[in-house]
Amino acid sequence: MTPSFIKPRIGAYARYSTDLQSATSVNDQLSLVNHTAAKYGGEPDDALVFTDEGVSGAVANRLGLNRLIRVVESGMLDILLIEKWDRLSRDDELTARLRKLFHFHGVRVIAISDGIDTAKDEPLLIQMKGMMATEYRLALKKQTRRGLMERARLGFVTGKIPLGYRAIDAGDGTARKRPVIVPEDADVVRKIFVRYESGLSPAAIASELNIEGVLSRHNRGFSASMIRELLRNEKYIGIWRYNERRWELNPVTEKRVPRSNDDAAVITHRDEDLRIVDQATWDATRERIRAQAETYPGQTHTGGKRGGGTRGVHAFTHLLHCAICSGSMQVTGGSGSRRYYRCATNRTKGVAVCPNTRSFREDALRATIFDGVTDLLLGREALAYARARLAEADAQLDAAREDRVREHEGRFNRARERAKNLAVAIGAGGPMQALLDQLRDAEQEAKAQERIIDEIEAGSSLPVQLATDAEVRNYVLDLQTTLDERPEQARAALSRFFAEDGITMVPTADGGYELRTELLPGAMMLDASTPAGGARRALNKSGCGGRI
Repeated sequence: MTPSFIKPRIGAYARYSTDLQSATSVNDQLSLVNHTAAKYGGEPDDALVFTDEGVSGAVANRLGLNRLIRVVESGMLDILLIEKWDRLSRDDELTARLRKLFHFHGVRVIAISDGIDTAKDEPLLIQMKGMMATEYRLALKKQTRRGLMERARLGFVTGKIPLGYRAIDAGDGTARKRPVIVPEDADVVRKIFVRYESGLSPAAIASELNIEGVLSRHNRGFSASMIRELLRNEKYIGIWRYNERRWELNPVTEKRVPRSNDDAAVITHRDEDLRIVDQATWDATRERIRAQAETYPGQTHTGGKRGGGTRGVHAFTHLLHCAICSGSMQVTGGSGSRRYYRCATNRTKGVAVCPNTRSFREDALRATIFDGVTDLLLGREALAYARARLAEADAQLDAAREDRVREHEGRFNRARERAKNLAVAIGAGGPMQALLDQLRDAEQEAKAQERIIDEIEAGSSLPVQLATDAEVRNYVLDLQTTLDERPEQARAALSRFFAEDGITMVPTADGGYELRTELLPGAMMLDASTPAGGARRALNKSGCGGRI
């Protein structure tokens, strides 16, 4: 409970779900919250604001919500104001987790429009609100799907349409739209089919189109994956299908995954007026795709995956970037020494978008990176830089610690003074029970502030020891082992060595690459007892410049 003589620290959370909703929805919610803040002793301008835009309330991993949770866990919030509980959560399990989290950290949650106040209402009422929000979300999903299925049966647009078409008003006074062929885009589609039938690969077709300056939908360049998807699209022969698959949320990863529906649930609409590719060309294309699948079963692309399986995990993916186009460097080729890193933009879109055609053997790149990391960690420049940054960080921590102590000492003194005044009032014969309640609150607040001050002073950081040469070498060796056994974990560990832009691969005049990166000073503070991929301290996002 926050004593009445101390202003509560108030936070506000707002969210809207999709692009179909108005972005002003967040402002409307915050406006309501601001008008309510003063009622609970807070200042609207001082409230901590957390927002999520275009995100479902059924998803727990939201940027704004994650920020809110970190603030709650740090003890920096007393009251959270929201318009309705479903802005916070539309999932009953998430509702239960959040309610327990707020209760544990002593945060009072007030849902203004719902009339919910966790300081007064029973947990069962809050959980029922969460269940009702879940049911509403599922019912809305079913209602939306029914409407889209009816549109599909009548041949109207139900979502995005591919290159070669555009959506126009149905002309029936409703918001429905129907697809029509765009002649100039249809010519591009036919050109792609003809070139594929002539023997060109999707990557070669994409490269040619980009060189010719042909733009895909949304004025972007073509890529090999876009060509592959286009060549398989039955809409180009007048067959439009709806409800072939549905998307479900994985409760563990919180990622949407596709699930195929039964054939009976699929709605098929045929319209020869929407045909762009003649049947002979379509049949020849399907035959070549089938032949490719039989000849190269391990390299057949089906829905973005090879051979219907999952993509391999490579530790340097997302860490390596092309210096020319800033795109990622991705693995191509087979296995072992036959794997190469190459600019993904050049590989999929051709030289018109990125002229960097060079590749780098994965095993050689791996050795270069690990040798370079070791040299940088052991170099005098890195050591001196890390020590200087440590000194600066310690000074900043000391200053922040002193500010916090002064803040809580002020609260402690105000609570003690309040307690003294209440004791005097009780001695003078004031209303006993009310004064005793306030006195207990004041004494508890004083004790709480005293504990916080003790914790801050006891939490003074001990001197951080930089890693020794032997620890650095052993750590890098352990990391190389982790790279073979657990590449995802190794990638997480490697990313902590470098600034956000990772490693830039710069083509050199001799036909090779120069690898440039920025080493984080926190990499010098390895905990020798921590396995590769474990937590280590990183001070900030700057570091000593270094080349590998």
